[in-house]
Amino acid sequence: QMLPLDPVVTRITPAHDSTNTGAATPIVIQFSQPMDTGSVESAFSTSPAATGAFAWSPARDTLTFTPGGAGFPAQSMVSVRIAAAARAAAPGKLFYSAFESRFKTGPASQAAPR
Repeated sequence: QMLPLDPVVTRITPAHDSTNTGAATPIVIQFSQPMDTGSVESAFSTSPAATGAFAWSPARDTLTFTPGGAGFPAQSMVSVRIAAAARAAAPGKLFYSAFESRFKTGPASQAAPR
């Protein structure tokens, strides 16, 4: 019999190795199946670390992380990681392996200082 596959990331924006990304651009991660949202949020991290808000699609297969405040530092490499502890909504379906992606932010916006 066919066993359901372990969950994997099928798409991420900003795309891996993209450059000139806006510092406050949301990170959108699409999974191959509905996920256990709490386990994914616990397994999610960025470097440099950022606080922000999580939002899920109704099907719980797409996570949007919107960084708070000004977002990530300008002109910096940002790594996005989901540890292998992330689980699918289906019982017993653990992440196949940790997922990592990265992108580079662009120059600071020319907005007037607050």
